Amino acid sequence: MPKRIRLSTNFLRREAGFGDLEISDGAYTVADLLHRVERESGFILIDAEGEKLRPDIELTLRGKDIAFYPKGLRTVIEDGDWLDICLTPLGGG
Repeated sequence: MPKRIRLSTNFLRREAGFGDLEISDGAYTVADLLHRVERESGFILIDAEGEKLRPDIELTLRGKDIAFYPKGLRTVIEDGDWLDICLTPLGGG
């Protein structure tokens, strides 16, 4: 049975793949989901190995920063989870 999750961002349009999503019921990790969003939006979020976020991206899973999960981006997504991907523009003078 597929898992249903909620994905929100502050920079992608709904057509680019956010909102309520269904994902396969296999071992689907946060990195897998981010790669899916990259393919659908054309916006790079993490490195090719799925280990590091871009420095201007903040990611929360279940309301907690992904850095606080022992497996980080390799954390398995559960049914009903919610992810928030936030682009934090770098300031300048």
